[in-house]
Amino acid sequence: AQKHKKNEARNLISKKTNFVFNVVLLIGCLLTVFPLWIIIISSITSESALTTYGYRLWPLEFSTTAYSYLFKGGSIIMTAYKNTIIATLAGTVISVVTVGLYAYALSRPDFKYKKFFTFFSFFTMLFGGGMVSYYNMTRSVLGLKDTVWALFLPMSFSAYWVIIMRTFYQSSVPEAIIESARIDGCGE
Repeated sequence: AQKHKKNEARNLISKKTNFVFNVVLLIGCLLTVFPLWIIIISSITSESALTTYGYRLWPLEFSTTAYSYLFKGGSIIMTAYKNTIIATLAGTVISVVTVGLYAYALSRPDFKYKKFFTFFSFFTMLFGGGMVSYYNMTRSVLGLKDTVWALFLPMSFSAYWVIIMRTFYQSSVPEAIIESARIDGCGE
């Protein structure tokens, strides 16, 4: 019981330190909320007032023009949400499947070309082709210009995640489980 009280006493901080921590956290909260507040106020301010007077903490002229424009073209918003959801879901599934399959092969000790494919994957992390070659490959070779596939397909494979997942397989899937599965008639 006495040891528990000593540990509680060590965890207590003084009132001055508590006050300083609260002030620092309050400043951090204000610095986080301030840009959001400016965006909200700018969205309900008329465009002429923004051009003339700049950004304010409170709007000089209220206007809902931005919102009426936004919801008048409601299809734009729905298209943006649809593209975001498709890119997120499909990109995640494709990335997990491709990275998982590649990493599993690299995690097996009896894979003949393990060193080559590990080096091949690692080498692509070190040297990127650059933006121009990436754009040309996406547009011309893959034919993804003006398609939703261009949002996620080129980035669906990551050498970094291959190495992370390979390490996960090596440390989490013991060889005994693989051997017992083979005895029961399972393949890779």
